Amino acid sequence: MSQDIDQSPEPLNFFDPSGGGRQPRTLAQLVAAGEAAVAAVKAYRSAMYDCMTPLNLLRENTEAKAAATALEMQVREIAQAQEAIESDAPLARRLEDSDPWAARDTVVLSPRQINALAARGRVARATASTYRQVLSKAAGEALVPPLIAMDRESSASSDSRGASAETAAARNAERDRMVLEILTEMESVECETCSVQPGLPCLTASGYVAERPHAPRFRSSPLAQANREESWLATRRKADGWAPAPLAEYQGPLPRLSDGVPRSAAAQSEALRRQRTVPGRTER
Repeated sequence: MSQDIDQSPEPLNFFDPSGGGRQPRTLAQLVAAGEAAVAAVKAYRSAMYDCMTPLNLLRENTEAKAAATALEMQVREIAQAQEAIESDAPLARRLEDSDPWAARDTVVLSPRQINALAARGRVARATASTYRQVLSKAAGEALVPPLIAMDRESSASSDSRGASAETAAARNAERDRMVLEILTEMESVECETCSVQPGLPCLTASGYVAERPHAPRFRSSPLAQANREESWLATRRKADGWAPAPLAEYQGPLPRLSDGVPRSAAAQSEALRRQRTVPGRTER
């Protein structure tokens, strides 16, 4: 921990944020940083008036003014809380009508709460405690400021989501592998419906590659029978970027026509073209 942190017997500055890669700072240093921020915002507003380029900066100036006002009020509250803490001002034990703050799950207060308790503590000094006393008693509980606790929870949640995404990706990869295996096994036998030989995709009656293998191939595949959900995904579209393609792009056995004789891809395409152009016949 930094050497400028209070090392008194009952220190106020015992929380060390350096474990999260942060530089430990005293409350006085926090107030100084806040005051510097207020001065910087005011300097920014002043620079708007000094800008030589003609611009309409009314909205920007109004927003900067509101930000400076809110920040100035915030820093003032922290500075008042610093004074109450470091002077060991008596703080009332209760926050309005709630349970005594010193007996709650967390004794870490906000600057506004400290200032409110300090204002009431001056009246009820007999029943008051100082912030130093309460923190010293709870120091062994490894108190973590809510801001840091929230940051750690958010980081842990992000890590958990990342792990979940990796798990989901692994499941999807395994499913895709199984889908490809099922499709390969279904296409490893001759299709009774379209007569294509093993290793070729099923074909439609119009001579195009079918998106899904025909039922006989599905029934012949033990993998498909055992993995019904994956088998529904075992399509040319899912497995390897399937898109409708003419039969002529494939080599091997062709579907048999009505006379049971296989024809060439060119002959089938020509027959389909003639069928669509017969007089009195409407193209579908």
